[in-house]
Amino acid sequence: MAAVQAEDPAGDPAEEVILAGAPEFPHARARGPLRDLLDWAGRDGLPVSYVAAAAEVAGAGAAAAVTGLDGRPGPGATLKPTPTRTVLPVLWEALIGESGDGKNPSINHALTPAAEYYAALLADWDARCQAGDDCPRPQAVVQSSIGAEAITRWLSATGGGGILRNGELASFLKGLGQYKSGGGSDRYDAMDLWSGDPISMERVGPGGGRRNSVQIYVRQPRLSVIGGLVTGNLKLLGSETDGLRARFLPVLPSSVIIPRLDETGEKIPASWHDAIMRLYTCQQSREWGLGGEARAIIRAAASEWATRKREGTDPATVRTMLAKADEQCMRIALVVSELENPGKGGLIPGWAAEYAVARIEYALGCWLALGSDQTMAFSRKDEVMNAAVSDLLRLIERRPAGKNERKWMARRDIQRSQVGGATTSFLVDELIRAYLRAYPGTVTVCTDKDLVRFPRARLADRLEIPGGPSRGPAPVIVWAPLRHAPQPKRTHYALRKLSGPDSLPNIGLHVPDHVSAGQPNDPHAGTPGTATRQFLSDSFLPDSFPPEPDTDSNVRSAVSAASSRRDDPEPAGLTGLSPLPADPAPPCSTEDFLRAVRLAC
Repeated sequence: MAAVQAEDPAGDPAEEVILAGAPEFPHARARGPLRDLLDWAGRDGLPVSYVAAAAEVAGAGAAAAVTGLDGRPGPGATLKPTPTRTVLPVLWEALIGESGDGKNPSINHALTPAAEYYAALLADWDARCQAGDDCPRPQAVVQSSIGAEAITRWLSATGGGGILRNGELASFLKGLGQYKSGGGSDRYDAMDLWSGDPISMERVGPGGGRRNSVQIYVRQPRLSVIGGLVTGNLKLLGSETDGLRARFLPVLPSSVIIPRLDETGEKIPASWHDAIMRLYTCQQSREWGLGGEARAIIRAAASEWATRKREGTDPATVRTMLAKADEQCMRIALVVSELENPGKGGLIPGWAAEYAVARIEYALGCWLALGSDQTMAFSRKDEVMNAAVSDLLRLIERRPAGKNERKWMARRDIQRSQVGGATTSFLVDELIRAYLRAYPGTVTVCTDKDLVRFPRARLADRLEIPGGPSRGPAPVIVWAPLRHAPQPKRTHYALRKLSGPDSLPNIGLHVPDHVSAGQPNDPHAGTPGTATRQFLSDSFLPDSFPPEPDTDSNVRSAVSAASSRRDDPEPAGLTGLSPLPADPAPPCSTEDFLRAVRLAC
């Protein structure tokens, strides 16, 4: 018989909760050595999103390190979007997933060139020592275990650049304030590190005297951080409004890790190895600027992010990250530009700006998919039950999908797995009822007796549910909530011709959101079905939320339609950039948008 939805005590039918789905990583927007590495990761069976995040951090660390002609370390690459603003190659990224998702292998492969570079430095140092030279040991370019104050000493010796990598990012986060009463100021010092603010540290040190024996100054720290983090440790990043959490770019696994065990496996692309080596051996500082195309793309995205933050309709974690989205975007654009043209400097190319914007949208989508870690608890029992519900949700979403592309778990399997410590029938029923309150419409029963036990469950024929035709008691099925493919708000890109009295007016163009994160060769890129294939640990119902249709329109009509619109004030943080149109223009395709960019710039 058809499924019937039980009514709640108030008489209203329980409305099923639909969660945000995991976004698709913008793999197709990468170019150069980075794209070569991501293509290799896909063939090798590693999650492309994890490898990309580790590669971005590897590129940031290499772009920040330079040894001058005099042998002294100094600053590397910088980006000057305006005369008074400097953007540094500093990225902090957290690979979020469960054990076995491929976090450590992804980091190790991306950082292989950095490890080989340092191994060569050690070999040269060892040879010189054996020849009788008295020379200091070269400083490591990558650290895996180091205290908060030791980081300052290390950065002082390297000239400010370095990479901190942790297989478990929890070790770094728990180490902040570990040996200080009340936690100390390590968390706030870490935020300053991300910002690139100068570090001045003085300590009394050993012995007496009137002067402090430890005096360390780092003019421009450029520390990048990469590490894995299980979902249960997200709270270590701080509260949802904590500034430390906003400094980390979250990354979810783009696929289930399937390691290659045959003899046809490929080595890491030579282009990736060469790009990192060229950055580490570059002997001059270089400065990048924003060209017309890149400036227009980033300016428009920053305006959209500022508007989205003011609207306040996103969770607290997303709103906090939106405050730093433009800075993160320009840092990524700087790093990927350096990877394509190591040590060159010049103007940020348009493709790098597009990749950076799509990359930030991906990070925002990850926070939406992870959801809020805040819960309303009126008692200790509520706190325990809320944690158990979260554990049950993660467990179900990691299971393979059934015939209808939805993930589920039978009540008896929940009891066997002892989720949240629910070992008895009574505790399992309490857990399922709490889960049903959190996610209405996610429990299906076959008998009136079970409907009494779970009043808000759906009643269905036994033949219509998984495991129903088998012998034995009628099953109780707990489903994962539906997740829709993420559809970010449409971005209004604005362009302004930089010279000439007959310059093009501001152009407000709609860019299809699913194109920004999909693969160009896949006609269904960005659809819920694609998201299901790409991130298997989420639950989507294919075709439940079809993407909005793309409407192609002539670029010139979009220009003329937008020419009469007034301009909004400039978004905070991007001083000197042209204002944006206040009202949206008629939509156009991505190809028309890119063509308009080149015409205007």
